[in-house]
Amino acid sequence: TWGVALAVIAANAIYIGVDEDHNDADASSSAVIAFAVCDNLFCIWFVFELGTRFMAFRRRPDCLRDSWFKFDAALVLLMTLETWIMPVIFKAVRFRGEMPTGPFRLLRLLRLSRLARLMRFFPELMTMAKAMKAALRAVSSSLAMVVIIIYAFAIVAHMDMRDVKGGLEDYYGTVPLCMWSLLIHGTLLDSPGSIMNRLRLDNTPQSYIALTLFLVFVFLSALTLMNMLIGILCEVVSAVSLEEKEMAAINGLKDTVLTALKAYDVDGNKMISQEELQQVLQNESAALIMEALDIDHGHLLDMQSMMYSKRSEISMDEIMEMLLFSRGKTPTTFRHMSENHVLTRWTLSTRFDRFSAKMEACMTSLASQITSLGPPNCSGGQASAHLPVQPQAATCMAVRTGPLRMESL
Repeated sequence: TWGVALAVIAANAIYIGVDEDHNDADASSSAVIAFAVCDNLFCIWFVFELGTRFMAFRRRPDCLRDSWFKFDAALVLLMTLETWIMPVIFKAVRFRGEMPTGPFRLLRLLRLSRLARLMRFFPELMTMAKAMKAALRAVSSSLAMVVIIIYAFAIVAHMDMRDVKGGLEDYYGTVPLCMWSLLIHGTLLDSPGSIMNRLRLDNTPQSYIALTLFLVFVFLSALTLMNMLIGILCEVVSAVSLEEKEMAAINGLKDTVLTALKAYDVDGNKMISQEELQQVLQNESAALIMEALDIDHGHLLDMQSMMYSKRSEISMDEIMEMLLFSRGKTPTTFRHMSENHVLTRWTLSTRFDRFSAKMEACMTSLASQITSLGPPNCSGGQASAHLPVQPQAATCMAVRTGPLRMESL
């Protein structure tokens, strides 16, 4: 299970630190028995796990499409090469002297990259990593701005404090020293009070000018740019979090609804009828994922009716898009407004056509009833049965019979 795999990965990460601190042997074959046993046990476990995951693929070549599987396979290959294969090779060729395992000990550090798999169990870590990657350009621009400001203020401060003595030359003796002082004390705020007190106690015009410049630099660099950098990171994390939720929704639909749709696609044309779609949506797992994604069932039914009114079958891609479109918490975009406008027009047109058909049927029935009664005589006499019904006669008939019932409408 994933819980056991997570525990073994965490234990292996801790073991790497313990092994590096207490194991002085160059190879597991010459190490203390406890370290040799741990190396072999971890190697056996990761080989077993990789083989189990490989056998879980319905089509074996699909493992080459799984980036995590390829990543773990490379780590397991290095681990087996170091633990089992290389000692056997060196013993088989009867290598004289000590086995050169220094490069392989460096390769052992690559095992730490297995900690990246922890991100699969903690989506928040993956979101943070992707946000850092997405914010790389913005952060680089902010840091470049900080460097420019440091350089500009360092030149001005050096021009002002060039001839000042009394220990201040350790801060302002050269332009690089000025930049270093501004970075450490002004940007990173490492004891800024010490340099400010030194400048205040110097009690010279140059020191007061330098003190003012330092205060302006602190407000501009540490308080403005750094807080702006935090805002950029928060904005990027929010955007990446929304993208991750979108991808999680898509993956959830693929794992449930799309799998069920493929089971009904016997001919393999990726087209699904309305009856087949209803059977898929009644599936328990599909119902759970739809409830988790807050899919509006009413809107989904309306979309189905509109799409199936023109065709008997629609593609799986259109069904997936329709399901994602019907989520209740999806941010509104112009496309959503346009699609809803089309749905509203279709709904009104369909209902108007139904109402027109009912009205036409009612009027036809009413006309046939009036015709079967025969033409009345408004003066009280009976008209001849063979005479056609005239508009005036129909009007008189309507007056005599009173208001008509319209329940059929």
